[in-house]
Amino acid sequence: YDLELKKFRLLSTVVCDISCGLEMLTPFWPKNFLLLASLGNVGKSVGLSIALATQPAFHKKFSLSDNMADITAKSQAQHVVADTLGLGIA
Repeated sequence: YDLELKKFRLLSTVVCDISCGLEMLTPFWPKNFLLLASLGNVGKSVGLSIALATQPAFHKKFSLSDNMADITAKSQAQHVVADTLGLGIA
């Protein structure tokens, strides 16, 4: 699993993007709303689980000494800023 870390992280992004796409298609097919929305939510959960599983390994690679907590805190802060900016732009 650790040997293919970047591939799993990319997989999580692809799964999340496809799942968001499914959710965006729901207005065009109201008869299949429940199916598309459910598949989209399940896919986003799976993608998030994969991303969260790979995150500690990336943080461990970035930490030079016993500063993994610092790396994790800064990573989370960057995610919050990026999410906020993304919502602001949308």
